[in-house]
Amino acid sequence: MDFSDSVAAPVNFETTHTLFGAGLNFKMRELRQAMGEIRMEITPEEHERRIRYALGLGLYSAAHLADKAEGERIAVVGSGPSLKDSIPYLKQAKHKIIACNASHDFLLENGIKPWAGMMLDTHDWCEKYQTPTKGVGYFIGSSVHPKVWQRFIEAGIRPWLFIPVIKDDDHETLLAKYGNEMCLLAGATTVGLRALNFATMLGASVIEAHGFDSCYAPGSNGIKGKNTLHAHPKPFVHHAVKSMTVKSQVTGDTFECLTNDAMAKQIRGYNSFIESLPVHQNSAEPIGTLVLADSKRIGKTRLVVAGDGAIPWMAWRDGGPNSFVEHLDPDRMQAKYGDCKHWDYFNDRPSIEEPK
Repeated sequence: MDFSDSVAAPVNFETTHTLFGAGLNFKMRELRQAMGEIRMEITPEEHERRIRYALGLGLYSAAHLADKAEGERIAVVGSGPSLKDSIPYLKQAKHKIIACNASHDFLLENGIKPWAGMMLDTHDWCEKYQTPTKGVGYFIGSSVHPKVWQRFIEAGIRPWLFIPVIKDDDHETLLAKYGNEMCLLAGATTVGLRALNFATMLGASVIEAHGFDSCYAPGSNGIKGKNTLHAHPKPFVHHAVKSMTVKSQVTGDTFECLTNDAMAKQIRGYNSFIESLPVHQNSAEPIGTLVLADSKRIGKTRLVVAGDGAIPWMAWRDGGPNSFVEHLDPDRMQAKYGDCKHWDYFNDRPSIEEPK
């Protein structure tokens, strides 16, 4: 599907075609355990007010999008420093691209028009993240600041609304109020990880993750206001630099990097996302099986991670062609990291000792 008619009237809702509707038989507690949770900087009461505000704008329900990209390959794009290396690949890619937050405008500046943009962060400055563009679909969470909606409405573009399940929300109440009409989207930590879940809901068989470094680029730590946590400028970055060591679940090898609170949570959230995918190996088509909201529906999904940094290293070290997760360019990763047991990413070199 395309979004060239995104200013048309909302389509009729069909309960039987939504993945997260109240008509499906599942327990929210089980869903939260499987997909993870996030805590946002708004209270449940404020989130409820924002839901009601969004519902009054006559938006599309993202529930209509379930299975609309069934069997397709979808690239989810974050803003990590290695996104710059993905630009040539994404320019020639024929599959759908979902741009998260400010990566949307960065892609446009580099001559890449994404299939869709996605946002759910709560801050008012996020209104500047994505320039409304005709022909692009926008998946926006009810948690965003009203300024975000205003910018799209003023541009004559009607986004697709979903309700992100937030840790402090009353999940059962949300389900009872909105489950028959809205997409309730679970997931962990960041918009990038939620977008992986969203792509699964769309029916993607292969999901690529670009710009998911989740750490500072080598030799940098965000000092003196320099944003080296992203491939492009952002209106606000809370650095709060911290050291983090990632350990391979397969080999025990370690990867030490500098990150911040949000990206550290993304690294941990990625682990939770992977752990929710039981591995099923098959010589013809290696896949992971993700059980989503409806116990009767199984999404068969492969995750392919591009670039460098903490999450790409994890995907390369613990994944492979016979797994449900792998790196897009394993030869490049092998050439760099080889059999190194401990890697110091800040200095981008092997470390003699395992980090404490």
